[in-house]
Amino acid sequence: MQKAVANLFYRARDYQHAGQACEKLGEWEAAARAYEKLDDHARAGACLIKADKIEQAAMVLDKGGQHGRAAQLYFRAGNAPNAAGALARAHDYFGAGQLWMRVNQPERAIQTLGRIPLSHPRSVMACGLMSEALVLLNRRNMACEKLKQAVEHHGITDPLTAELGYRWGRLAWEAGDAKQAQDAFTRVRTFDPAFKDATQCWEHISRG
Repeated sequence: MQKAVANLFYRARDYQHAGQACEKLGEWEAAARAYEKLDDHARAGACLIKADKIEQAAMVLDKGGQHGRAAQLYFRAGNAPNAAGALARAHDYFGAGQLWMRVNQPERAIQTLGRIPLSHPRSVMACGLMSEALVLLNRRNMACEKLKQAVEHHGITDPLTAELGYRWGRLAWEAGDAKQAQDAFTRVRTFDPAFKDATQCWEHISRG
């Protein structure tokens, strides 16, 4: 009887009552279809989660603009690329970049991380991750330039920025630019002479 009532509501395009009736019956996917007709993506997604249709729920929530929640569900469903896309739509470019690196797509990581301005609180970590992606693609000169820009913008004031300076120095040295490498290592050892082997690197370059 209740199922017949739900069907009547659906055929009458009374999707609100149809969805509610399906929920009472535990017909979660049918309820989700009804709520989708109303563009009630939140309720549709919730019903699909109850039906254990996790990736489908993610798609519905993503469509409804709940990109952060959609990303969590995509990841739970094992779809890291879609999770990365949803994070980018939620403007979590660092999280998206991390996922692109996790699925071995450094090019996508670079494109996404490149949307984070130097003024952003996570720009230091983003620059470090981008440098890793660029090195993976053998774009060492570009990685060196990105690290240099970040260090010149932020200075070296903590271990995270010191790591950027150290990587900048190593890449510049490997590229044969001793002057730039010395500049980078000088900045690092000014912050902490015992940071990795920055002082030894600086001394080696100074000796010529």
